[in-house]
Amino acid sequence: MCGITGFFSNQNFINAEKYYQAHLLIKHRGPDDEGFIAINADNEVMSFKGNDTIGYFENLPHVKNMNQSRMILGHRRLSIIDITQHGHQPFCDKDGRYFMVYNGEIFNYLELRVELDKLGHSFFSQSDTEVVLAAFKEWGTNCFNKFNGMWALAIYDNLKQQLILSRDRFGVKPLFFSYVDGILFFASEMKFIKKLCGTRNINNEAIQNYLQSCLLNYSEGTFWRDIKELEPGHWMVFDGKEMRKEKYWIFKPHTILRSPEGALEEFSYLFEDSLKLRMRSDVEVGTLLSGGMDSTLIVSSLYKLGLIKNDYTFKSFSAIFKEEIFSERKYIDKTLSQVPLKPYFIYPDPEKVKNYIDDLLYYIEEPCRSLAVYSQLLLYEKMNKETNVKVVLNGQGADELFGGYTNHYFIYFASLLSQFKMKNLVHEINLFKKGRNVKVQTILRSLLGMFPPALWDADYFNTMTFKELKVSALREYLKYDDRTSMAFGIEARTPFLDYRLVEFAFSLDENYKILNYKNKKIERDYASGIAPEEIINRTDKMGFVSPQEIWQRNVMKKELVAEVPNIKRMISYDMISPAIGKRYADYFEEKHDDWSLIWRMFCLSRWNTIQHLI
Repeated sequence: MCGITGFFSNQNFINAEKYYQAHLLIKHRGPDDEGFIAINADNEVMSFKGNDTIGYFENLPHVKNMNQSRMILGHRRLSIIDITQHGHQPFCDKDGRYFMVYNGEIFNYLELRVELDKLGHSFFSQSDTEVVLAAFKEWGTNCFNKFNGMWALAIYDNLKQQLILSRDRFGVKPLFFSYVDGILFFASEMKFIKKLCGTRNINNEAIQNYLQSCLLNYSEGTFWRDIKELEPGHWMVFDGKEMRKEKYWIFKPHTILRSPEGALEEFSYLFEDSLKLRMRSDVEVGTLLSGGMDSTLIVSSLYKLGLIKNDYTFKSFSAIFKEEIFSERKYIDKTLSQVPLKPYFIYPDPEKVKNYIDDLLYYIEEPCRSLAVYSQLLLYEKMNKETNVKVVLNGQGADELFGGYTNHYFIYFASLLSQFKMKNLVHEINLFKKGRNVKVQTILRSLLGMFPPALWDADYFNTMTFKELKVSALREYLKYDDRTSMAFGIEARTPFLDYRLVEFAFSLDENYKILNYKNKKIERDYASGIAPEEIINRTDKMGFVSPQEIWQRNVMKKELVAEVPNIKRMISYDMISPAIGKRYADYFEEKHDDWSLIWRMFCLSRWNTIQHLI
């Protein structure tokens, strides 16, 4: 995994030293190497080095000394697969037509390499990068549907004089772009574009959606009006005049009837194969571990497959809170008693949030919904300081796939009602009321809203939950995971987001997701016999949460109150309304308990400060 930057124009030029200074802002994404290709004054494509380019390429000229260019592709490398000089980027094909910078991993690169070899391609490295470019050369943009992985890439076609950008199906890897004065800029992080283009225009719509509804990363828009996000599952081509975008991953949810045995067998194969692929690495792999089902299932399966040995060298990383109600230590210890892991723990301290908040916002680049991301940052910091782990697995995506959220129950109820399965509906509602302490009026209101569309959609549950891949918090969570891990030069991998497993999940009957109140049923069935029963039978949900509401009322109160002058400035700049501003003051007078809104206001205020907007 790495970081990429660049720009392209048919006629306009950018100062190369100015470009390089902006490129240095993503240095944390790739501590092992850097490289560049650029069009020189003679209109030739040449290779260049930077300050941190490995010694093998020391005789190349420095990119900042080339004066001006109308095209530069830049790369910062975190060496994971083929850590020799053969994995150096930018990568070019043998004919000198295609030049590529690429961030991510294509986990099925060995299988694709065999296929490409039969088609006449030859390879000199062991890297997946070489396979990616060969695949593009063979199949064009159709290659993206063959990739099983996470990626953001840019390919310059020197023959057609055009730039192609592509991003993985779910947005695991970030890719931003901006079109200014006939130049297309792109990067793994917005800070590159912001510095190079001098972006200052904020997106008020994005800010209001964040404040009022906590909507983040739900479209191509960002908090900056001139910077866009290439949406997941899309590629884009720019020929110097026009940009054209196309969606390459086209999947429609549908239900395939399977026997319980057949569904479990298919899940087992897909999940285990996903794990095997995501263990491919030339550097050390570890895992995040909470007390929940998803991360527990990952380590339990790895142990079952023999990918975790009995020598207690495979490392796990967990966040533990001193507040007992939020602590998952007892569940984590259950897993540690069954799987031979070497555990590492962090203990988030609310008194230290003030020391991290500005750095956190610098890395994630936009305000966040809660302090759960603070725990993530601490985990990756510890990983970097105390171990040699460079790749880490986590359970992102499983909730979206297998009915892991509370609102999925309401969708399930509507689906049962639309099928007139009244006995099942009453049974499930009664169990849900007892388990979640939800009033029946709340359930009935949701049914009134959901029943009409459910009546006309035979795949209602899969249709509605599939939409969450794009508009729920998943894209936001993937952003946090990318930025906090890459802040310390660590690659995060998501086994549940293998596209084959995703397509399976959204063709799975709803009763394999929720049944007898228990969600993630197929995960629980698979876990039987390999994971602790206490975790399999859990019906609450925590994951990487934090006791933030308590902290804000106590230890963090001083920091939040100190932000009042900046809140007032945001009102004067028309960034927030006086009514919203009053809610901030009312919170500390205990006139309401909307701690989440107060956090968003505080977070937005700190973001404004570090962006020098107020």
